Amino acid sequence: EKKLINERSRYAFKSTDVHEIYLNVQDEAISLEGYFAIFKKDPKYGDGFAAKVKAKFLVIGLSANAMFGEVDDFKYFYVDALADLSKSPVAMGAVSFYGFGGGAYSHMRQIPPSGNPLAVTQNATNLKPIINYEPDKSTAFGFKAMVALGTSGNPTAFNAKVTFEMSFNENGGIKNVMFYGAGYFMTKLDVLNDN
Repeated sequence: EKKLINERSRYAFKSTDVHEIYLNVQDEAISLEGYFAIFKKDPKYGDGFAAKVKAKFLVIGLSANAMFGEVDDFKYFYVDALADLSKSPVAMGAVSFYGFGGGAYSHMRQIPPSGNPLAVTQNATNLKPIINYEPDKSTAFGFKAMVALGTSGNPTAFNAKVTFEMSFNENGGIKNVMFYGAGYFMTKLDVLNDN
């Protein structure tokens, strides 16, 4: 910023704005990739931040998402995580569990998909896909439980990712109960993939 001091031009630091930070660390024992995004005065999301990270530690992988913000004088948040246990699955006969996860949110709702029900949606700031949820004052609280499962021994024959989700309105009543997912035949299982 240019200022006039004693009839001489002087330049002074005004500010720095950071909009997105990306991190990628690859090592033999650990890999970590993620980003952190800050948004201001977004028409849909208002002011806040979002983050997404994928990490692998020897035999366990983890994917986590978060969004916190404020719009139209109400605050909202969304967090979820999914653990990849495909290197050490939990076997139950012919079916094994290759991943477990869960999440919670407040004052947010799932964005209805357009066209393909499995389509990935993007947030309003046109950043990378983070979550397919948007602020909704009428949803007081919600939670979800996720599981990745498949045939024991070789999940390529059949695998699926399914989610149970429930949300409550401002009066404490049930707003939605959802059970959704996708199953695949003869497809390699990728627990942490967004599809």
